[in-house]
Amino acid sequence: MSKKILFLSIVLSSFLFGNTLEQIRQSKVIRVGVRTDMPPLGTKTEDGRYEGFEITLADAIAKKVVGNDVKVELNGVKLDERIPFLQQNKDDLIIAFFAKRKDRESKVDFSIPYLAGNLSVLANKNSGIKSLSDLAHKKIAYVPGTSAETMLKKTGYGSAKIACDSNYACLEKLKNGEADAFIRTNTTIAQLQLVDTNYKIVIPNAGELSYMAVGVAKHNEALRDAVNKAILELSKEGFFKKAYKETFEPFYKGTLDKKYLLLDDLYNSIYK
Repeated sequence: MSKKILFLSIVLSSFLFGNTLEQIRQSKVIRVGVRTDMPPLGTKTEDGRYEGFEITLADAIAKKVVGNDVKVELNGVKLDERIPFLQQNKDDLIIAFFAKRKDRESKVDFSIPYLAGNLSVLANKNSGIKSLSDLAHKKIAYVPGTSAETMLKKTGYGSAKIACDSNYACLEKLKNGEADAFIRTNTTIAQLQLVDTNYKIVIPNAGELSYMAVGVAKHNEALRDAVNKAILELSKEGFFKKAYKETFEPFYKGTLDKKYLLLDDLYNSIYK
């Protein structure tokens, strides 16, 4: 094989499968896709700093996987960019409220989960909505590309599905009467009842639990396994409880208990 063909083969392999664990450790650089518009998980301040639970987690995982001298390159990603950015080798890891789902597992690999969540329903506190059966003839708002959309397609709830491009856009649709209820994961919807006290979570559990995990390029098993090891070590060290206290607790002001989010007990019972 000529040097030119070998070089092209290496480049193509990197594009298809992402940077290997060995390459990342040698370069001491790891690229992580994060959210920039989803407090308290990930935000980007006006002066260009990244903050939030997943930002802190990205830094902690990077140090476990590569070392304390690692350079973490954070890249803001949108919902529909998470899978393509891994497939196109733009990021080594995606830590961006990325729920582990069967339809996604055919395209990327996932670590063990680091956070739990469940779909909840937000509505006017006087709506009378108390159970899923109450949604049968309601107009339901959702954000495309989320677990809520998958659930609505699967169950057929609602007389109409109203797509909106953000949490606050969905809240506005509730306010102006375009929608009767808004479905999304509890971690992203809980903040809205703080923004407007006329609205609250009327159905705390509207579907199966979803689990947020770190995304890696398909077939990049060594990197995935290193991330798994890092998550378990961080759990044993009390990282998640500390990060919750510093990010989720002040943001939600006690309205979203850590027992619905953290997975330390699961790790302790399974990964002994």
